[in-house]
Amino acid sequence: MHKNETIKSELPLFYCPNMLLGNVIDGDEAFHAIKVLRICVDDKIQITDGIGNAVTAIVTQVSKKAIQYKITEVIEVPKLKYNLHLVVAPTKNMERYENMLEKSTEFGFSMLTPIICHHSERTIVKTDRLNRIMIAVAKQSQKAMFPTINEPIKFKKFMEQTHDITNKYIALCRDCNRISLLEAAQKSPDAIVLIGPEGDFSEEEATLAIQHGYVPISLGNSRLRTETAGIAACHTFYVTNQ
Repeated sequence: MHKNETIKSELPLFYCPNMLLGNVIDGDEAFHAIKVLRICVDDKIQITDGIGNAVTAIVTQVSKKAIQYKITEVIEVPKLKYNLHLVVAPTKNMERYENMLEKSTEFGFSMLTPIICHHSERTIVKTDRLNRIMIAVAKQSQKAMFPTINEPIKFKKFMEQTHDITNKYIALCRDCNRISLLEAAQKSPDAIVLIGPEGDFSEEEATLAIQHGYVPISLGNSRLRTETAGIAACHTFYVTNQ
């Protein structure tokens, strides 16, 4: 079996979490391949499991609900050079949050956790929908390593879970002893970045985060919307680690 160094833009990329077990694509991916892309026998395709592995394959059989394939090449996918955990409060308008997820996925990040804060106007997040959006964007931008999307968590509980983790930052709008986002990205490629809701974190939340080892950061002189701050954080780590 040959090895190829990159995912090729001219070939469609499909997501199959069990791509090495059974050599079958089914479900929504098969529907899209058959009904939309009109995939046929002998067509060349690419497949990823979303955890960093990818292959090139030849379609051997097409039915109404499934595609069978034979792997012809293993694709050597470069690993993400940074490990960014975005922790972002849900926006009242979920379209804005979904837009942040789309753009951040294009750049690349490791994990997203919706955090419920004192000023949060939204406490319910449909992570299954976020996952569908993320997978579609990850395939379009030709990624083999998909970010993990966690269930929403309350602020205090997240503080407890991350107490012993280093390289963690909280974006604050208020004047305090802050470092720049760029400086934070340059200190370590592995980090947690907290971004609050409209209205920012409460005084109590900011104090609690600092007590748990979070370093306050600034995203610049302009006051950014929640979703813009999330994209800015992701882009900064992306550019810094190229």
